[in-house]
Amino acid sequence: MTSPAAWAEAMGSTVGRTMRSACPYRGLDFHVRGMAASGSLVEPVTTVHGGARYAAAADEVHRRGAGPVWSTRLATDGPILDLDVSADGEFVAVTAGEPSAGIHVLRADDGEVHWVLSGHRACAFDPRRPGHLAVTGPEGLTVVDVREQDVLVRRPERDELGRPAWAPAGTHLAAGTRNRILIWSVATWARDVVVEAPGPHGMYGRIAWSPDGTRLAAAPGRPRHGPVHVWDTRSWRVVRLLGETSGPQQAPALCWSPDGTALCFVAAPDSIEVWDVAGDVLLAVLRPVPGDHDRHSPLWAVRWNEPGSIEVGTYVSGTVECAFSPPPPGAAAPEVPLPHDCRPAEVASLGAVVASSGAEVPLRLLADLLVATGTSGPLLATAVAHSAAMARLRALDWPARARYGIVLLIAKHIRGQARFRAPKDVPRHRLEADLQRVLTAYHCPAEPVDVREEIVAMAVDQVAGRFLGLLTILGPRAIAADPLLPVRLLGLPSLPELPPVARELIDQQPIGGDLRHQGSGTGGGYTGLSRRGSLARLLPRELAITQPSLEARFANHDLLFRTAEGADPRLSGTVVVVLDDTPPAFGRVGVTLRSVAHLVGAAQVRSRRRVAVISLGDPADVRWITAPAELVLLWDHWRATPARPRDAARALTAVRRDADDGRSGPARAILLTQPYQSFPEVPGLRRVDVIRPGGASAQRSPHRFELVTDPEAGQMRRLLVELIR
Repeated sequence: MTSPAAWAEAMGSTVGRTMRSACPYRGLDFHVRGMAASGSLVEPVTTVHGGARYAAAADEVHRRGAGPVWSTRLATDGPILDLDVSADGEFVAVTAGEPSAGIHVLRADDGEVHWVLSGHRACAFDPRRPGHLAVTGPEGLTVVDVREQDVLVRRPERDELGRPAWAPAGTHLAAGTRNRILIWSVATWARDVVVEAPGPHGMYGRIAWSPDGTRLAAAPGRPRHGPVHVWDTRSWRVVRLLGETSGPQQAPALCWSPDGTALCFVAAPDSIEVWDVAGDVLLAVLRPVPGDHDRHSPLWAVRWNEPGSIEVGTYVSGTVECAFSPPPPGAAAPEVPLPHDCRPAEVASLGAVVASSGAEVPLRLLADLLVATGTSGPLLATAVAHSAAMARLRALDWPARARYGIVLLIAKHIRGQARFRAPKDVPRHRLEADLQRVLTAYHCPAEPVDVREEIVAMAVDQVAGRFLGLLTILGPRAIAADPLLPVRLLGLPSLPELPPVARELIDQQPIGGDLRHQGSGTGGGYTGLSRRGSLARLLPRELAITQPSLEARFANHDLLFRTAEGADPRLSGTVVVVLDDTPPAFGRVGVTLRSVAHLVGAAQVRSRRRVAVISLGDPADVRWITAPAELVLLWDHWRATPARPRDAARALTAVRRDADDGRSGPARAILLTQPYQSFPEVPGLRRVDVIRPGGASAQRSPHRFELVTDPEAGQMRRLLVELIR
């Protein structure tokens, strides 16, 4: 089964992006340059902080460089194994070779011993909280404040813990033990994660977080060595197994490059390996100490300096510097734009939308289609981009997010390729996150798109021929909110392509903005209604009810007040549309009727008012439309049955009666039909007859309107205002 990461890698490779690209250290010449600053002294352990260099050899600690210079001899039973400096540079923690010697905390300004923590074998200062020190040993984890010489946290553990390591942000602390890594949350000091290492690799004494905290590396030690494990700290999955480690488990012999792209560690026999982590590539094998040595490796510590060397501490030659030339660049890779200068977030979102629908199309083709269906970007130099079908889709002039639905429909008509198939049951947001991670990673040569242009052209022709009407009816807003909506409606019959005027009006959604009015005072001009206002603007009919009822309606905010500005009060109720869906109203007449019904319904839905549609054909069923996507129901009903006007009139009367709330008056009723259709008299009914050009006109009346098929925009707009008022 394909993982989300593998799917994202396959998609990204088609637009020239990969997680496996070369880190900046690839192709460089790694070589052993010679002794570092320790001169002739054998100092296997060194660290640098604020321009000061601290080094240890045997039982002595030295400070050189910026600031005071000093040397301190410690009373230990073994050699010094490790050094660490507090975040504020005030203290130096020294780990001795025997547990009885413990951890010595020295003052950084004069080298005097400040505190001794006996019985502990490893330590690490908190990178965010000065003076906080984590120490580990056979009894578990302890966190102390060295400034106050106070114990902050104790966490006993059954098994011995290795060297602790703080996350760069200071939010978590990790320590290795037998075949697993323990991670504590600093906020609560509860175990947040327990990572089980695959395979019997023994004690994980050496661990290191990447500089950005997104990966954790761990090297196994006794009783057997094994590869360095690298976990993704967001999912805690093993993402890499690198090389084979060597050396004592408590040695500081594992470190990341400053940019987090490479990892170096002590390997067998007596060598340093440098790995490109993302690319899973061995970059260099260095032998700082010439000659053969026994199983007790003289290599002890590694530290990656910036900008251009790795320091290796040995018990034979002291600190040896391993250099690489030329120095690595400041950035991991030059900035290379995506095809058509698309934004990574936009392309990742599109790829996740298409993949979540089950389509298996390369990302490069999706990016090409996104640009080809738009009007603001460059016109691609392909036959598909210049085809008549693509021009019809481009004429919709939709924003990029809405065009996801168009691209998705095209992709569903292209035969897929298995390697672009997203894993099942993976949420869309996860696919999008994994794909964006690849798109913002490294540049690589783009893989060619293996989809013939004639296949794409056929898919575009099918979408433009069958679904252009559906896309217009749904509109850019609905599809932008739910790009998968067109795919869910694939089972609908082919809908007619709308005339330009109807498409323009549906896209603009003009109704509602034309129906706002202003007045002045309580009687000036045409006013709206509100449930809040002063007593001077109380609707007169509210005064006709009893005092207890008036008080109750006031307490429940049910009273109606006049407003100086607001929507027409007659728009506050339900609209019921009787739609002629019988054979005499097929063709262009039916398209015009449904365009009117669509615009009336859209005005109601946008204003959060109810609209019901009753079929004139048999049976006269009632459908309620409450969301923009449901407006498509107006277009998928073309009945080959005779009209049942009396049944429709009875249904209309019942709906109006049920919708009457006693405040807004009866629901408005609209009949959309053709002039030859009879219909019973219904109080307040407004009728629209659609005729063909040159056809016979119907008898005109104040509530009966006439509209020619494919009307002009102004004529349609005037009719809609009359109907909705």
